[in-house]
Amino acid sequence: MTDRLQQDKVEENEQFRAPQTSILFEKYAVWVLLAGLVIAIWYRFVPLIIVSTFLLFLTVMIRFWRIKSLAHMELKLELSKSRIFANQDFHLDASLYNNKWLPLPWVEWEFPENKGIVLGDDETDTYLMRFLWLLWYQQVHWTIHGRAQKRGVRDIGRVRLRSGDGFRFSEVEQEYDLNGKLYVYPAVLPVSIPAFHPSMQWGMKGKQGGFLEDPLLVNGIREYQDGDEVRRFNWRASARTGKLHTNLYQPILVEQLFILVDVQGFHVDKSGYQEDDAIELQKIIMKKEADFEWMLSMITSIIVQYHRQENSIGLISNARNYLGNKMNPIKPSTNVTLILDQLAEMTSMIRKEKMSILDEVFVKLELSMPLFIFCEKVTNFHYMWYERNKQKLIDVRFFYMYETDDSRRLPIAQPLHSFLSNDQQGAL
Repeated sequence: MTDRLQQDKVEENEQFRAPQTSILFEKYAVWVLLAGLVIAIWYRFVPLIIVSTFLLFLTVMIRFWRIKSLAHMELKLELSKSRIFANQDFHLDASLYNNKWLPLPWVEWEFPENKGIVLGDDETDTYLMRFLWLLWYQQVHWTIHGRAQKRGVRDIGRVRLRSGDGFRFSEVEQEYDLNGKLYVYPAVLPVSIPAFHPSMQWGMKGKQGGFLEDPLLVNGIREYQDGDEVRRFNWRASARTGKLHTNLYQPILVEQLFILVDVQGFHVDKSGYQEDDAIELQKIIMKKEADFEWMLSMITSIIVQYHRQENSIGLISNARNYLGNKMNPIKPSTNVTLILDQLAEMTSMIRKEKMSILDEVFVKLELSMPLFIFCEKVTNFHYMWYERNKQKLIDVRFFYMYETDDSRRLPIAQPLHSFLSNDQQGAL
């Protein structure tokens, strides 16, 4: 995994255009010109003395300009949004300040190629801004419009600044990291979410659960019934009517949902393919990636819908993030930012653990809420796990992309596209 990240870093660095320098103004050119001047003086060849002196002076000036061009340059970059959904627009406020007495005939501000992000109006992966004559102690401001086309965590704070002499005989460049990290969440699709069972009681352990009540909010009173607690007695109403009455408190409905994302079916084992199968392997990888992105979009859309209904949502997955690290479970909360961040960071790489992700649910989590399991396809392992643990779960449902024999014999398994309307399903 580390080698892959290093390779990606090298590819990103190669995406910058290399600085250009004329061969006449390379590092050792000044010594060649100085030697030519000495020879011209020795032979008293006046034309060569004039030419050598001019070129030597020009070389020194150009090298000095190149060395000092990017000194004391101050760059700023501010994102309008740090978190957006795919296919949404954003903008960057950039500024460049030449904090020195030396003017710059030209300056180039370049972003590296960042797949999934379009900057500027040219609909290209790269962005290059050129300025002519940035004077001493001058500052320029401009706005860069962008569009997020693909899910992921995008580092758009890497900038390369390039400048040099007015004749562009020699250039110098320097890279800056302005901490412009952008979280791009999966695209949101129009979905219809299923309602929870109306008799389900939230917030308590056990098969049936139970209601939590707010003792400060009295919802009404009723006559005493066997089993009512003494603390519920309404003494004033009892004294007025001559019969015991108890208070009815406002229930607090802590509606929670836990989501499990199983990425096992989206991982491609390349070891089983030969070199001659490279084209076929590439097609399989692209198909798996497209399926994975679509499933994450569906999950995100479902989370957004339940969040609008003020449900608390938790998340667990057997995936690794884009840095190759394990993704920790997120406890149910009404704040879905952490969950959406994980969905932006998630990859189809599987973290290797002694315990399966399904068994981990019982060991690390105390589930007293519905559990939605999303996967590419229902396997025999999924089926056997459910048969062993179905008595311990309040409500568990499997949502798959491709039907199998195990999904057909599992009554709680449904196709993932069932969240879509009939028109949307027909468009797939």
